Amino acid sequence: MTIIKHFSDTSPLPLNQDYSSCLTDNLVEHVHIQQRELKHLDLYQVSALQTLALHCPEPAERHVRVQGASALKSMQLSGHSENRWVIHLDLPNFPHGLSIEAPLAHLDMCWLQDYELLTLTPQIKAALFHEVVFFDLSQMTVSDFSALQELPEHSLVVCYGGYQQAIIPTFANIDHLLFTDIAGIDCLTISQVKHLVVQRAIGLRSIAVLEPGLARLQLQQCPQFSQLTAPADFSADEVQFTDAAHGSVALAGRWNSVKLRRSALTELAADQIDQLHVTDCPNLQRLRVGSPLIFTNGIFAPELLDQSSFSINEGMIRDTLQKLTERMDQELVEALLQQALRQYKPYNVGHAIMLLQALAELGYDIARLWELRAILQLKNQRRQVNFRQDPTSIKVSHWRWNIKIDRIFESYEADFLLWLKAKRNGLPEADEFMPLMVQTALTSEPVGFFTLCTMLSSEADHLLLDEKLDFLGVMTQKKLAQTNTWLNLNENLVPGLKRLCHYFKQLCATAEGDNAEQQQLLKVLFQFLLQSVSPKLLSGILPAAMKIFPEYVRPQLLAMANDSKLPYIARFADVSYDSVKVWYTKAALAKSA
Repeated sequence: MTIIKHFSDTSPLPLNQDYSSCLTDNLVEHVHIQQRELKHLDLYQVSALQTLALHCPEPAERHVRVQGASALKSMQLSGHSENRWVIHLDLPNFPHGLSIEAPLAHLDMCWLQDYELLTLTPQIKAALFHEVVFFDLSQMTVSDFSALQELPEHSLVVCYGGYQQAIIPTFANIDHLLFTDIAGIDCLTISQVKHLVVQRAIGLRSIAVLEPGLARLQLQQCPQFSQLTAPADFSADEVQFTDAAHGSVALAGRWNSVKLRRSALTELAADQIDQLHVTDCPNLQRLRVGSPLIFTNGIFAPELLDQSSFSINEGMIRDTLQKLTERMDQELVEALLQQALRQYKPYNVGHAIMLLQALAELGYDIARLWELRAILQLKNQRRQVNFRQDPTSIKVSHWRWNIKIDRIFESYEADFLLWLKAKRNGLPEADEFMPLMVQTALTSEPVGFFTLCTMLSSEADHLLLDEKLDFLGVMTQKKLAQTNTWLNLNENLVPGLKRLCHYFKQLCATAEGDNAEQQQLLKVLFQFLLQSVSPKLLSGILPAAMKIFPEYVRPQLLAMANDSKLPYIARFADVSYDSVKVWYTKAALAKSA
C-alpha cells in the first residue's frame, strides 16, 4: 500500500515561530505540501520517500533539507515566480535518476558512501537553474537520453559514474553539462551545449562538437585528452585545462582564450587563439597557432620564447590599452610586462618599448616600468642580467638599442617619452640618464640624435621650455667636450641638425621682442647650432638670427673665428684655417637683413 501525505493551509504542518517545520516518517513515499507561510522544511528519516511536491504561493527564500531519503526520485518546488529555493540533500548514496525542478538559488548535496560533496550556486539572478537532473552513466541506456532534449534553457545536468556501453550517446540542446568520475568513456559528442565541464575522466581522449554553440569548456584531471573536433566555422570563448592533457592537444576552430594550468602537455595546436595564458606547464615546447599570445606568471619550456608567433604587436597594444583605460586590470598588466621582458630581440623589442611607454601614460608605477626598461635594454645588448640583484643596481651606461630598421624611429620616440615621464616623476635614475642619452646620441647613435631633435622641434610640445633649455645646455656642453665643432662632425647627424635649423627659423619668424623666455630659447639654440653646423647650414639661419639679436650673434661669430683650437682642428679636418677664419669674420661684420 502506497503511503501519501498531504498538507495545506487548511490542514497544515505545525509551524514554529521562525516558520519552520519538521517531518519524520520512515514509511511515507509521497509528500504533497501547499502551505503559504512555510519557509523552512526539514525531512528526517524518510528512507521510503520517492517524491516531494511543495507549493508556496507567496514570494520568499525557502529552505528544504532532506536527510536519509535513499529512494528519492523527484522534487518539484513551485509557487510564486520570485520564490528562491535553497536545497540541502544528505543522502546514503548518489541519487541515481533524481530530478529536481525548481528555481534554485543554491543546492548542496553529499552522499555518505563516497564521502563526496556537490555544491551548485548560481552567480547571477538570470542564471538560476530551473531543473537539475542526476544520471548514473553506469546504468543508463541510450533511450534515457531522450529526456535531455527537452530541458528548459537554464538547466544543469550532472552525469556521474562509469560508462561501459558500446554506443556513445549525443548530448544536445543543453545549457550546462557536467561530467564527473566517468572513467570508462573515451569520447564525448555534444551539440548546442553552451558550457561543458568534465572532471576526473581518466579515459577521455576526444570531444566532438557537431554544431556550433559551445561557449566554454573546462577539463580537470583528464590526462589522456588530445583532440577537439568541430565544424569549419566553429568559435568559442574559453577553454581551461587544469591538470589535464599529458601529450599533444589539437583544438579545432577559433578560441578567444585558452588557459593552461599545471598541465603536462608538450604541444598545442589550434586554428587561432587570441590569448593564451600559461601557468606552470614546464613540458610545453611547441605551439602551432597564428595569433598573438599572452603569458601569465608560471613555468614553461624556454623553447617557447624563441618562437616568432610570440609577439606583442600594435593590435594587442591598442586593444589592451582600451581595456586598461576603462579599468586597470593588474593581472593583465603583469602578464603583458612578463611577456614584454621576453621581447628583447631586434625584430620585436620595439613593441615592448612602446608598451612600457603606453602603460606609463596610463599612470602605471613608473619606477617599476623604468626598472623593466633597464633590464630590457641590457638583454637587447646581450648583457647578462642577474634578476636576483637589487633592482636599483641594474643600470645602463648608454642610449643604444638594437632594433629592426622599420621600427627604429618610433621605438626611440617611445623610449624618450618613457624617460620623460620618469624624469617628471622625480626618478633619480632618470636624471642620471639624461647626460648619457645626449652623449650617446652625439657620438655613436644618429637615430637617438634625430629623436632628440624631433622632440625639441615637435609641434606637439612634448618638452616644456625649461626642459628644452636643459637639453640644449647639455647638448652644447657635450658637443664641445666630444666633437668640438662642425669640422669633425659626424655626417649622420646632419638630418637632425637640418631639423633644428628649420625649427630655429620658425621661432625667429614668430618671435616677439618682449618675450624674454622665447629670446632665451633662441639664444641657447643658436649657440648649439653655431658649434654644430657647417658654414653652409649656418648661412641659412644667420639672416634670421641677425634680424632678431645681432648684438648677440656678432660676438659669437668672432669668438669662433679667433678660437685658439681652430688651427689645430682645421689641420686634422683638411680645411684651410684662413678660409674658415675669414668666413666667420665676414659673417660677423655683415649687416643684418
